[in-house]
Amino acid sequence: MLSSVYGDQALIYRLTDLQSIMAASDDLSQDYSETGKNLHTTLRLYREMFGEKTDHVNIAMAMRNLGSTYLDRHMKCTTRCECLELALDYSIQALNMFRRIHGGKSVHANVIGVMNNLGQINFKLEVGDSNGKAEQCFKEALSLLKKHYGQDADHRDIADTLHKQGRFYREKRQYAEANSTLMEALEMYMKLHNNHAHLDIADTWRELGINNFWQGDDANSNILEALKTADVRQEPDIYQIENLINCPHYQDAKYSYEKALAMYKEVFGNENFHTSICAVLINMVMCCSRMDKIAEATGHFLHAIVLLWRKMRVN
Repeated sequence: MLSSVYGDQALIYRLTDLQSIMAASDDLSQDYSETGKNLHTTLRLYREMFGEKTDHVNIAMAMRNLGSTYLDRHMKCTTRCECLELALDYSIQALNMFRRIHGGKSVHANVIGVMNNLGQINFKLEVGDSNGKAEQCFKEALSLLKKHYGQDADHRDIADTLHKQGRFYREKRQYAEANSTLMEALEMYMKLHNNHAHLDIADTWRELGINNFWQGDDANSNILEALKTADVRQEPDIYQIENLINCPHYQDAKYSYEKALAMYKEVFGNENFHTSICAVLINMVMCCSRMDKIAEATGHFLHAIVLLWRKMRVN
């Protein structure tokens, strides 16, 4: 058991490089610069058509689309870029115009959509900061949605906002809030899709798994750090290793990952390559390695490799 913790588990840490290979093989061919250029042209034409200082839904929608495009582009950037600041600028302009058009306290879908985008943008800008703007945006969007559809309504827009808010709490390492919010989203998605296999449900199971895994890593940070720099000649702390292997957070994460994996396979096919399938397989590799289930971790890793190899052969 100890050899697997010091030897095999150290190897497992490095197997996550597969994620980089996997991302490179995915279809990321969308030309965001061309999309942005077209949207800028559209915005200019609308302003010429309706007036530079006129509040018009088409102008506001063009600015909202620009904000969304720059946010998506930021997600694909590997280095620091100005996309996030541009996303914030266009989204705020769109929100202000929508509110002038629909009314300051409007629960119109246009207003709610921009509020959700602003929640994601502000969170990205808040890394290392805690000004609370992101949480405020998510809460306001959720409040508007419930006013629009009803306090007890089950609606895709409400579930999507809960999902985004849950991910936000997880990134802030507020694990209890993340778990309860994601569970609320999961239950709503299940009702909306009649418990049939759907990406919304699978994605939320995976997010719950990630939340539990991160919580486990935080709870075992001392032993994990020690294992990274361990001298194999020194006797490890058996008690700490047993706590790591038997950590309930990893057990909960494994259960959620298994639910996600089964549903992804049902959606995409059992032996077909898809980024979501490979991503959750890598999640399983890390989780099983923490639990000293090295054979199971290796099996998931090999499965991901096979799927990736098939994808590369087709391309």
